[in-house]
Amino acid sequence: MREPNHRKFSTREEDLHELKRSKWRNKGTNAWKAGIEFTIPFEDVEWPSHCPILGIEIDYESDRRSENSPSFIRISGSMGYVSGNVTVVSWRANRIKNDGTLEEHQAIVDYMTKASVDDTITKQRSFNTVNKE
Repeated sequence: MREPNHRKFSTREEDLHELKRSKWRNKGTNAWKAGIEFTIPFEDVEWPSHCPILGIEIDYESDRRSENSPSFIRISGSMGYVSGNVTVVSWRANRIKNDGTLEEHQAIVDYMTKASVDDTITKQRSFNTVNKE
């Protein structure tokens, strides 16, 4: 005879655990369909509260994909979803990272940094010109 379950409702932590497990299973299914190795045990996946790249809170509970939905990335695209090669980030961070090489991303950073510096210099010159008059 089964023991009666005295708790009618699960805790939020249990629900969150099951949502994460479901996302892990779905990723495994998608990887299998794509012919990508998926051998990372659920216990080896780190589930951060915030995206380690962008710092935004990750929403594990939403049914719909959004900028802050969890997304699995492979550190090395030449390896599968294996222990040590998987990180959970926000969907936005994964989209930004998706197709670029390290060199392409560095070129974007360099450009944006230069553009920001150039913009600051231009604003400073405008400010100085206006204040001289």
